[in-house]
Amino acid sequence: MTTMQQPELDLPPEWARLVMPRKGGRTPTEPIRFDSEAPARIDGLVREHFAFIESFFPPLFTDMVLRNATAAHLSTGPDPTGAAVLHLILGHLVTGEQRFGPFLDAWIIEHGPAFAAAAALERCMITSEYTMIGDHRRVTADEPGGLKWAAGLDREDLRRLRSAIASADDYDAVVQALAARRSSPWRNTVAAFLVPTETNWVSEALDADFPERFTVDWMWWHAVSTADHLTALDRRSDWPSRGDTGTLATFLDGCGAAGLPVLAGSSRRSGWEPATRPEMATALTATESPEALRRLLSSLEIRGALPLAGAIARRFPAMAVQGIAAHAAESCTTPELAALLPSDPVVWRAIAAELSDSDMAATASMREVGPETPVADPADLPSLLTEPPWLHRDQAPVPPQPLATPAPVDIAWRWLPTEEPIPTDADSAAVLEAIVDRPDLGDRLLPLTGLRPARVAASWLSGKPQARKASRAWFDRHGVATVPWLAFDALGAPGPLRDAAAQAWRYLAFRHGAEAVAAEIADHGEAGHAALESILGPEALYALPRTMPRIPDWANPSLLPPIWARDGMGVLPERAVQHLLTMLLLSASDVPYAGLTVAIQACDRESLERFSNAIVEQWERVGREKHGAKGWVPRQAELIGAPGSRPASS
Repeated sequence: MTTMQQPELDLPPEWARLVMPRKGGRTPTEPIRFDSEAPARIDGLVREHFAFIESFFPPLFTDMVLRNATAAHLSTGPDPTGAAVLHLILGHLVTGEQRFGPFLDAWIIEHGPAFAAAAALERCMITSEYTMIGDHRRVTADEPGGLKWAAGLDREDLRRLRSAIASADDYDAVVQALAARRSSPWRNTVAAFLVPTETNWVSEALDADFPERFTVDWMWWHAVSTADHLTALDRRSDWPSRGDTGTLATFLDGCGAAGLPVLAGSSRRSGWEPATRPEMATALTATESPEALRRLLSSLEIRGALPLAGAIARRFPAMAVQGIAAHAAESCTTPELAALLPSDPVVWRAIAAELSDSDMAATASMREVGPETPVADPADLPSLLTEPPWLHRDQAPVPPQPLATPAPVDIAWRWLPTEEPIPTDADSAAVLEAIVDRPDLGDRLLPLTGLRPARVAASWLSGKPQARKASRAWFDRHGVATVPWLAFDALGAPGPLRDAAAQAWRYLAFRHGAEAVAAEIADHGEAGHAALESILGPEALYALPRTMPRIPDWANPSLLPPIWARDGMGVLPERAVQHLLTMLLLSASDVPYAGLTVAIQACDRESLERFSNAIVEQWERVGREKHGAKGWVPRQAELIGAPGSRPASS
């Protein structure tokens, strides 16, 4: 077998440091530093805990092979199996159970890469267990059990070991040391992982029968390199449960672009988890791979496949249209397939020359836009859709001059007629002090009124869901009567107290109307009303979270139908759609984003409702992920008011 030659992959440069190197691999092996003090440290550890080591070899329950190997390593001469036993017994004392740590450094420095590779293999073949009599542990050979431990090994340790092996001056000695220890499928798999240049070993590992595949499949992904390997891997393994960015980087270092179709088809059973998709999308868009796209188009029903196919379609739109046209000719069209076609006429115009008449004809019934579709002029759109405030935070308006306002009632009880008051001599301040950081006790805040309770409720309004719920309950109970209590802060100097009070006023204006809030501060005259207008107007546009919400991959504008500007001026540019989505995400909590109404009014109602419906459908399609389960997806449907867009159980 020969290693495949493939086009260069456009991967992030920082991925190179995550690759587990192989001799002759695409990623150069960088020199690895080892701790010169590690051998002395391990020797001292052995001397200090010698009695503890002996306790792992109790009479009647001792594995004599492991005991003799350990004794030989401690007295006669280096023994990889004995070195592995010492790590099993003492490793947790210095690095934790899932690290080689200084043991690896000591093995390399004292005995070389061949010894270190053999010791690492042997460590993956042993475990410890309690004996049947007494509270004693023993070391025992357990290849499947040892590999369960190995599956959790620190990946940086493994990368350092593979780097040392790949750059070894006597690489053949490493291969020979491991070849002598390939006496079982488990052992062979570890050996193939450590020296993946031995392609026959990798093939044997892929062909072997393992009852618990999760203990070895991650090694397969780090070892494959040939077309035959990919065929076997595609047949046997989904993306491993412990796969990470380093796994992706190492897999593509070994296989190049030929691995992309296997990657695209590697989650046939469980679907793609949201946490893995950004890196997976980066890998799948590293170069054009029509076959990878074809694999995804054939499995769009799998959770997460559509966003990944969408990432490919955005990066390579011409290839995507050609692939979708071919897929549509072979099978029926679906809404998921149609969603992958470009929704931006600018993209259609850019790729028109690369498409055939048959491509255009095959996709005509699936697309709402094409090269001929007009695009709305940004100059005709509200600035909120072209240059929203979060792009220009430094232009936030300066709050009006603080007003000198008398302090309101500090704290008092106010009971509803249906409630049974607690004794009037109860210390209201003590009650408030006990719950100020306990929104889970928000029901105790309800009967308290005045400036201090209002401050607590206002601070909760920007907190976590439980805090916001308690805050809403308090403001809904007391209504606009709370406006004067908060005027002392809302009309005061800039700072956290003013920010919280201003947000509370926005909530009250949303619930009861701006006029009702204004009526409660009539005593503050024109200056008070000017401050209120600033809080509900310009300042509200810049009342933004420190970290802006991210649009989920499944809600990318390219996967949603186009929105037409009002009066049919053309479809919104993709950037404008992204800004609208951001406003909807900002509106997930209690008060819609202040600019949302203006943005919605700039859109054609019918196309906006289709857009809203599509968001819900996409969310349902990916399994109602946490991005919107109780947040922005049901909320946007409510705010846009699209008939049929409300989730069934929102």
